Amino acid sequence: MEVEDDGRGIDYEQIRKIAVDVGLVYPEAALELTQEELLDLLFQPGFSTAPRTTELAGRGVGLDVVRSNLVALNGEIEVHTEPGRGTRFTLKVPLTLVIAQALFVRCGNTMFAVPLTFIQEIRRVKVDQIEEVDGKMMTTVRDIPTEVLRVDVTLGLEPIVPADGYYRMVIVSATGRQVGLIVEDVVRKDEIVIKNLGDYLRKVKMFPGATIAPDGSLILLLDVNRLVSVEAIERPAAVTTERVAIAPPPPSAARIFTPGAEAVAQGTIPQEAIDVVREEKIVVLVDDSISVRKFVGRMLEKAGYRVKLAADGLEALEVIAQTRCDLVVTDLEMPRTNGYELLSHLRNDPHTRSIPVMVVTSRAGAKHRDRAMKEGASAFLTKPVQEDHFIAAVGRLIGVSPALPAAKAEALQ
Repeated sequence: MEVEDDGRGIDYEQIRKIAVDVGLVYPEAALELTQEELLDLLFQPGFSTAPRTTELAGRGVGLDVVRSNLVALNGEIEVHTEPGRGTRFTLKVPLTLVIAQALFVRCGNTMFAVPLTFIQEIRRVKVDQIEEVDGKMMTTVRDIPTEVLRVDVTLGLEPIVPADGYYRMVIVSATGRQVGLIVEDVVRKDEIVIKNLGDYLRKVKMFPGATIAPDGSLILLLDVNRLVSVEAIERPAAVTTERVAIAPPPPSAARIFTPGAEAVAQGTIPQEAIDVVREEKIVVLVDDSISVRKFVGRMLEKAGYRVKLAADGLEALEVIAQTRCDLVVTDLEMPRTNGYELLSHLRNDPHTRSIPVMVVTSRAGAKHRDRAMKEGASAFLTKPVQEDHFIAAVGRLIGVSPALPAAKAEALQ
């Protein structure tokens, strides 16, 4: 699917300046970013080129939401822009979302599945053909300069040892450029059924799913775009310390693939190595608008809350009956059961009477506020809500989420 305009196009220098201003890259590194790398910054959470925040723009969540949902469908997005002529976004989504073709690769004792749609070719590369250029590992493939990414280093796995002076390299097309992934072995190509990792591992974004091998073991599906993006974003910090350092592995990946993982499987993990998992605060978000559920839900998730979605009051009551709920955020005008009726149901039920309810509506009149508060609402906000104001109001009702990093929690308090 293509979305195209005939506007003025994307200003690369503006992206470069904003990236430095918000601290995404260092000034020296920003000067070396290619056009493809600059366009990739548009998809970073919170990144916006809008001069001010309005109801429709400036929050830096639009393109982030688009790519997050495409990645969840094992799809990808490309950007083509020409100054003075406009911009075209190309969204690619597989025809089948459950069964997909994948290439199985191995790093140490760990097997991964790489979506076949990303792969261009498989080849061997000599160790001495890989060299460091401006902090990046580079080689040449068919006369094209190609960045090299070591999967073992990025994911914190056992180091890959070259065989007879050669590495195995899988050439992929990701984030608009050609990248070579160094793996220990290429096992086979196969058709896989993708399984969701579930709520417990939903924050491990590097792996959008898994498949079950014939022997019953799980094989994780690699998010190639995120793998490449993480390496690109984290590299500047490593380059500035010593111009030869390779970026450290992402925390989520390192935690899964540490040597202690075998101990976990055997049930011998030491007590001091176990993190205390704090109970998440659950917010049920009720609104008949899909876009409101997406954007307000994302605000809550960024603040560390777990979100359950409902399209109207009746669906919300069903969700609340099936799960623990710390807060209900609801619109007023909805089909089947509206916000007032939802408030009435919750206040008349002894099991839900104590759950705080925040009303977020476009009805700004005093009569709507008075009626909502009379029905038992704990807070009343008018759309469009400002993110910081909204999250602060949620925090006053149920406290800061335990899942939120300490620094952000202190800022909200």
